[in-house]
Amino acid sequence: MKSLSKKFIVSCLTHCSRRVLARYAPSVVAITGSAGKTSTKDAVRAVLARQYRTRGSEKSFNSELGVPLTILGLANAWKSVLGWFGNLLRAFFLAYGPRVRYPEWLVLEVGADRPGDITRIMRYVKPIIAIITCIGEIPVHVENFPTPRDLAREKSLLANALPENGMLILNADDNTVSGMGAAHKGPLLRYGFSEGADVRASHTQIMYEGNRPVGLTLKVDAIGKSIPLRLPDTFGEHNVGAALAALAVGITTHINPLRCAEALQTLVPPRGRLRLIDGVKGTLILDDSYNASPVAVIAALDTVEKLRVEGRKISILGDMMELGVYAPEAHRAVGKRAAKVLDALYLVGTRAKFIGEGAREEGMATTKIKTFDESAAAGRALEYDLKSGDLILVKGSQYVRMERAIYEIMAEPSRASELLVRQEEEWKKR
Repeated sequence: MKSLSKKFIVSCLTHCSRRVLARYAPSVVAITGSAGKTSTKDAVRAVLARQYRTRGSEKSFNSELGVPLTILGLANAWKSVLGWFGNLLRAFFLAYGPRVRYPEWLVLEVGADRPGDITRIMRYVKPIIAIITCIGEIPVHVENFPTPRDLAREKSLLANALPENGMLILNADDNTVSGMGAAHKGPLLRYGFSEGADVRASHTQIMYEGNRPVGLTLKVDAIGKSIPLRLPDTFGEHNVGAALAALAVGITTHINPLRCAEALQTLVPPRGRLRLIDGVKGTLILDDSYNASPVAVIAALDTVEKLRVEGRKISILGDMMELGVYAPEAHRAVGKRAAKVLDALYLVGTRAKFIGEGAREEGMATTKIKTFDESAAAGRALEYDLKSGDLILVKGSQYVRMERAIYEIMAEPSRASELLVRQEEEWKKR
């Protein structure tokens, strides 16, 4: 019955979304990839908002339900019957009632959990700019596809949805993504650190206030100009990609690059995406707890390696889900990278045991590796071991609920609803 109700709601909201898009004809930026969609969406929205009325997906609304909710400007009503009834009324009013002041631009995340997902959404969403962030060798959701190549092919369908003059923006640092431009006949921009990128970052440095990292500075070369850029509270070169993609959108839409840079400098990273939080006993927590894929976990460990700290580098890592037969290999690869970066490793979940195996194979002592069935227990155990100056990276798939580990070691648990992901009552009940 629940499935039938959801199908009915999705059908109604999709119908209204088609009508709204036809009625108001907003320009659409569509974003897909195995990681970095939300950060890129937020950066693009910030840049476009400097010059246009803009709406972006709330949180990570990128599914057959989330995309219509964004188009219609509605919130997730969760299990509330009255809430969904109200949403349907508002949707039909927007689609068929008096005209309103609708956004000029929509910035939409588009997920691809299963074959056909992107095609289904692109039947009614017609982007004029498409961004593909990254795929990686073993992308998340690969368990629902025959091979990683098939998943990459599904993501590439976003480019096929563009009109002839549509702009395709690709990550030059991901070989799979960069190659997706070969068949595109329209305008194309690549961004990244790689030589030949049209929007290229260099001279990246971590900013510090005392011993606390506070963000990044870098130089961006694009359209014959060099743009200095400061990204407060942003860490990791992979997160620079979101800013570069946004600059590419700014170039495409003729927004002054300096205005783009100003917008990006005021951007606050989403909760659970490599945000720095104060921990107990004078520690720092690098909260990357929203979700996890192999490419994202490796990137987070690369970030930890480059950060200067007074104490130890520790991580609580949870299972990476939806990897299918590739799960052992992917988790072992994370463990091998972790062994080169970390002083201690706390693991959560059944699949995370392969992280431990990889770490031991790379030389990490067994005494430095501890395993737990659930994340809160890992947090409580770590609290006893922490010392002033330690840095703790926390990351894992949504299913493992790694924010619960952070709650156990954060300096101000009373601010959890402000600082951590999944603090809504509906999430807490799960």
